[in-house]
Amino acid sequence: RWEKELHGCDEPQLVRFLGRPKDTSPRAWFNSRLLMYRPPFDRHDWYVDRGDGSGPKRYVIDFYEGNDRPTSSSKPEVPSASLAPRPPAMYLDVRPALDDPGAVVDRARMFFRDAFPGIFAAMGSSESKSMVGKNGGKDSEAKRT
Repeated sequence: RWEKELHGCDEPQLVRFLGRPKDTSPRAWFNSRLLMYRPPFDRHDWYVDRGDGSGPKRYVIDFYEGNDRPTSSSKPEVPSASLAPRPPAMYLDVRPALDDPGAVVDRARMFFRDAFPGIFAAMGSSESKSMVGKNGGKDSEAKRT
């Protein structure tokens, strides 16, 4: 989602990934220690190449347990023995690592897109055209710098 929406890269390539289950990201630490959310059960760092010559970009992925049990308000009408097994539910918090100023800008842009979807939907057609030019988005790189 990040690469496609912000950089016009439809097919980013995973270069490598690193499992870091014992390391807590700053966001996960803040959420679990100060906001009292459940901590993630795993963390990965993924390195993604956009194919534009800028080199691999690191993404932080925190894995959280989801709600895979029905709540009391959603009790099934049929006995639980007849229910098919459900796959484990999980929530992934994916974001660019703050390794460079561009990642900070990407996070801010995605925050505003999510917070104010109506504004960006109205502007989306003109912004997406400027992001992906005739030469695969390389002309948009010059406009942003």
